[in-house]
Amino acid sequence: MTSLSATRGNLNASGLAWTPDDQILIGSDVGLFAVPARGGVVRPVTDTAKQQWARFPVLLPNGKTVLVATGTRNLMRLMAVSLNDGQIAETGVRATQAFGVVDGQLLIQSDGGDVSAIPFDVNSRKPTGEPMPIARAVEGVGLSASGTLAYQVGQTASQLVLASGGGADQLLRSEAGAYQNPRFSPNSQRVALSIRSGDSEDVWILDRAAGTFTRLTTDGINSAPEWTADGKRVLYKSVRGGDANEAPNGTIRIMWQRIDDSAPAAVLFETAPALNEAVLSADERWLVVRTAPGGNTPRDIFAVDLTGDRTLRPMATGPTSEQMPRLSPDGRWLAYQSDQSGRLEIYVRPFPGDGARVQVSNDGGSEPLFDATGRTLYYRASAGIMAVALSPGAELTVGARRLVLASSEAADPTHPSYDVSPDGKQFLVLRPVGGKAKAIVIHNWRRELRELVQRGRPK
Repeated sequence: MTSLSATRGNLNASGLAWTPDDQILIGSDVGLFAVPARGGVVRPVTDTAKQQWARFPVLLPNGKTVLVATGTRNLMRLMAVSLNDGQIAETGVRATQAFGVVDGQLLIQSDGGDVSAIPFDVNSRKPTGEPMPIARAVEGVGLSASGTLAYQVGQTASQLVLASGGGADQLLRSEAGAYQNPRFSPNSQRVALSIRSGDSEDVWILDRAAGTFTRLTTDGINSAPEWTADGKRVLYKSVRGGDANEAPNGTIRIMWQRIDDSAPAAVLFETAPALNEAVLSADERWLVVRTAPGGNTPRDIFAVDLTGDRTLRPMATGPTSEQMPRLSPDGRWLAYQSDQSGRLEIYVRPFPGDGARVQVSNDGGSEPLFDATGRTLYYRASAGIMAVALSPGAELTVGARRLVLASSEAADPTHPSYDVSPDGKQFLVLRPVGGKAKAIVIHNWRRELRELVQRGRPK
């Protein structure tokens, strides 16, 4: 058995493909790699100096070309990689993943989950027609070499719930939706969150007292909202007016906007490495950001002095993944998650200066959040949401850990998917609702595809 995890350190493999000459192709956030199926040295197929995404490799029928997905979420596209010389070429196909070519039709999936078949010339590596819909909003797509197609239908929406450790849950919105990353305002009277809809995503504001739900953003793709300390503005990451061709991971800006819509959204910070998260210190001097996968500094945490030269100052960087930065209310401590130990754990270190980090979790953890005093740190563990007492001083002392909310919701891999009220008594969580997912398996899908092509439309 060949251990891919041990072949090239923390490669963060994203998809595998097997070539006719018994090479295993490994997709990743930093390029395409290959390793002999019997074991051996991992070699780069593409130029790793470019640190370009090459996810979900699919070998074309000629056995000489691989399609990979590159870009960033909502701006993914397919590239063709030559196995002879590692050269990368545009295909002109926008998709998050390819699954294979059947009778001249390339099966692809868009960010919204829709699956299509598009006429594709393997030799020119270009589409020769328009995509034809196959299935809408599905997950877990698989296509076998014999032509069997499988996918999962029945995506699960979520409800916005106010939960406590011992009391009854309170539903904040009766309507379920594709809600993401809910955040309490400083006085807990409002909630900012994002909602996905197909290939788009926008930030919305729930006013609990007024009972209103208002869309804040209208341009671009906007997510991961965070409040300013005065509760007057929301910052968020945004892809607008950009294209995935402009940089390996697209053009992502950190925007901020007044919630009363008295002024247009403005760019708070923008830099060359794409940014996936940002939090602002209470005095609005420091912006702490986390870079996107790929590039020269993938999944690393930096601080930016907005009153100074605005350069990226390393805070938690390295070959492993550092994510979910969170500043204490007094701005003296930075919490984050890292997989340096081989699994995700929570760490706290001084901010913004140097100092030793302290491990807070002891059995895995993700999504750290401080309470309003900065003396309690919450994080998500396998059993639910944990709370840890902190004693700041010259050095940080970690107290006992306790389970405060049993929860089985899955952790979000990009930004916290829950929040804690300022008084620490209630939790804002997303509870999945809807019917159970169902697997669809279509044997001899090749014949059905031929019929669809002949009719020029799906059933």
